[in-house]
This record gives sequence, C-alpha cells and structure tokens, in this order.
Amino acid sequence: MSNPVYDDDFPVLTSGAQLQDVQVRAELVVVKPWRRKVWCQELTGEELDEFREPMSVIGKDNSITLNLKNNTLRLLAMAIRDANGNRLYPNTDAGIKILGKMPSSGLEILAAVARRLSGMGEDDVEEMAGKSEAEQTSASSDDSPSQSAA
Repeated sequence: MSNPVYDDDFPVLTSGAQLQDVQVRAELVVVKPWRRKVWCQELTGEELDEFREPMSVIGKDNSITLNLKNNTLRLLAMAIRDANGNRLYPNTDAGIKILGKMPSSGLEILAAVARRLSGMGEDDVEEMAGKSEAEQTSASSDDSPSQSAA
C-alpha cells in the first residue's frame, strides 16, 4: 500500500478542534452594471443547509417537488455582506423583496460568485431535481403493497 501524497502547505485533519481556525472566504466583487463593489461571502455549512431546505417540498401524497422560487435571491440574501461579514439583507420575505427589485445583471454576477465560493456547481440544481425524481419514484413504490410468493 502506497503512502498518500500530502501538500506540505496543508495540515492533515486529525481532530475537529483543528477546524476552529478555518475562515469562510469573501470577495469584493465589482458589479459593473450597478457601478458598485459588493462583498460576497461563502456560506457556512449551516447556511447552505438553510438555503437548500425550502428547495424540496414534500406533498401530502409523499411526492417531492423542486421549488426554485426566489432561489437566487435567497442565496444572495445570505451571501451579500458588509466589510465585517454582516448580512446586508435579511433572509426573509422583506429582504428577498428588496433584492428582487434590483437589476438582474448585477444579481447574476453576484450569484455566480456566491455559488463558486460556496462550492455549488452549475449542476447542483439538476442534481437536486434528479434526487427529487428518484425519491418520488422510491416513495411511490414504497406505498404499493408488497407481494409475496405463497
């Protein structure tokens, strides 16, 4: 068995305590259409789960529907920050409504940065849609009575 090669610049994780000094990343983004600079911050694990949670809606019949309403605006409410890392917009209907009135050209620039910083690829939504369909198929087959050989 060969020894794995490690980058000398990065320590190997040996305990959870070693993660205490890991910082979320932030970038100052030039949003040319708005003629402004905006701080955009990576989501934490908790924020990422909070962002994803309303995307899957489970119906009364256990069907799963993908809900993308205000998806980009919810992401940006969590990612747009001031220089100290404080959110500029609350992740509420009121905050989303304010962001929703802003020109989409700038929103798309910021959303691309927020997704990149947070490790979300372009195919994340497609992947969630695939999981939704698979879970729906699984749920519907689980509801059917099983037949046993007599």
